Amino acid sequence: MQKSEGVINRGLSFMDPESFRPRLNSKSENSGNDIQFVDETSDSTKSNEKDKDTKEWTQNISPIDNQNEVDNKDDSDISSTQELSGVEKARKLRELWSRKSMYIAYTTVFLLTFVLSFQMQVYYSLYAYAISSFRAHSLVSTISTVASIVNAVMKPPLARVCDVFGRLEAFTISVVLYVIGLLLIACCKNVQTYAGGVVMYNVGYSGMEFIITVFLSDTSSLASRPLMIAINSLPFVVTVWIGPLVGQAFYKHSTWRWGIGSWCIIVPVCALPFFIIFWMHQRKATKLGLVKPATAINPRRLFHQFDVIGIFFMTAGFCLLLITLTLAGYNGNKWRQARYIVMFVLGGVFIVFFVVYEIKLAKYPSIPFRLMREPTIAACCTIAFLLYFTFYCWDNYLTSFLQVVHYTTINSAGHIANTYSFGACATAIIVGILVRVFKRQKIFLLLAVPLTVLGQALMIRYRGTQYNWAYQVMPQIFVALAGGTIMTLIVVCMQSVVKQEYFAILTALLYTVISTGGAVGSSISGTIWINMMPSRLKRYLPDAYKNQTTAIFESLVTQLSYPRGSDARNAIIHAYEDVQRVLTIVSTAFSAILIIPVWFVANPKLSSKTVSLFEDEKQRRGQIA
Repeated sequence: MQKSEGVINRGLSFMDPESFRPRLNSKSENSGNDIQFVDETSDSTKSNEKDKDTKEWTQNISPIDNQNEVDNKDDSDISSTQELSGVEKARKLRELWSRKSMYIAYTTVFLLTFVLSFQMQVYYSLYAYAISSFRAHSLVSTISTVASIVNAVMKPPLARVCDVFGRLEAFTISVVLYVIGLLLIACCKNVQTYAGGVVMYNVGYSGMEFIITVFLSDTSSLASRPLMIAINSLPFVVTVWIGPLVGQAFYKHSTWRWGIGSWCIIVPVCALPFFIIFWMHQRKATKLGLVKPATAINPRRLFHQFDVIGIFFMTAGFCLLLITLTLAGYNGNKWRQARYIVMFVLGGVFIVFFVVYEIKLAKYPSIPFRLMREPTIAACCTIAFLLYFTFYCWDNYLTSFLQVVHYTTINSAGHIANTYSFGACATAIIVGILVRVFKRQKIFLLLAVPLTVLGQALMIRYRGTQYNWAYQVMPQIFVALAGGTIMTLIVVCMQSVVKQEYFAILTALLYTVISTGGAVGSSISGTIWINMMPSRLKRYLPDAYKNQTTAIFESLVTQLSYPRGSDARNAIIHAYEDVQRVLTIVSTAFSAILIIPVWFVANPKLSSKTVSLFEDEKQRRGQIA
């Protein structure tokens, strides 16, 4: 739940790729281009029994997949993702990674993630000054909202690029968009150009993060994947504290333009090692005949492979829904306006049409909805939605609450608010290690859900002046422990019950659901805030200040201008306590629902040999980590 989803630790023996990877024998019995694998498993009988159990389990949880493999009478109904070149490249490349190249690849990924997280923290400390330079500070929230919506709806199209063209190609596109976006921001002369740059920058940034997650999924085993994903988020533990300091130094000793624009050079340079090693292995796979060389593009075939119609309606539908929820959510009166109702209804219609089109008409469906009949996938999407919905019910006004009610500084309020990011990243590492050791994940989900309910329930009690800032941190720690556990595992839970060809699109779907949950949570909290805060201020403010209710409500600076202990400040604090109590009650009530979907998550024994429980023996031999 970043307010924005590795490198192998050489000191941990269970993270050694060679400890759970079949040995590649370079001596071929046939031709020089053939690759032979030697199984390291000493107890073949035990391995066969385990494979048999896994096969029986996959048949039980996903009869739809197995049925489609047997009965393909209607060619138009075949899931043709297996024919897409991007998926083929991802599969075949696993056969070429050596221990050394894997270490290098994961190191380059960790370096890039560190730089990206560092850049993000610097950027968010400067962007308000950038907009203010155009005398448009009031547009900060508008630009951020538009960028967040575009960021949410662009994940599925990017996943389609991954599957049609390849992971490296999608990564390259993301880097290019990222650089162009930052250049536009750094060189802009008006707020319109700045806004366009922010949108492109967000698409490129989130695209790189998304491709990195997909790459880690492609190259890590089910048992190791939670730890790999957790290690990849580790830089945020450091950069969340030092990034703002660097941003402040840029602003004081240089300009905001250099503070943002310098990353146009730094990030591509740091992304180059990952690009080179990936490109070298992709080129090697082509030479060995594992991957077909690029051929002339057939526009009609590409149109169907990219699922242009389906992607359009999905993107448009989510965009309309998120825009309506975000803009109308902060003002309940806007729901009475026809344009917001039309946008919301039209978005819902587009989503329904998208579902029908994907099921009945699409030759290459972006999202195989038959997979949604698998309880684990539906449960994980529900968990992600509820987790982010409940988080953003109370998080949006947390820093304001801390400054007004507990008299904290801006810096201290930011540190308390960042408790979640820090705690979630640290927890993810521990949970990743435990899953790697015990090969099970559901038990940790079952333990995490009560923690998040407990943490948010404690917020109800401690949202008052009689409790100091430490009581504000404690519930956040519980929520962070739960959030770090849940968000690390649900990605792996979804991927464990499908084939590798669905990794990218299911990950994209999960991220879109997360964004939707966050938007709905923000909408609910905004509606409560808009409708409760003014009335509470009118109730508690002394008569001499009642005519200033609107000014106090609209400005945090005005709220903070009243001295400690004054009647006006006490009235504002009382109003904050009432609203925060309602926000946390709503959050706690919905978080309790998490107890239901978590029971529907499958609990297989995760393999240290395969990326998916559905892989056949040939694919399993190419496993790396």
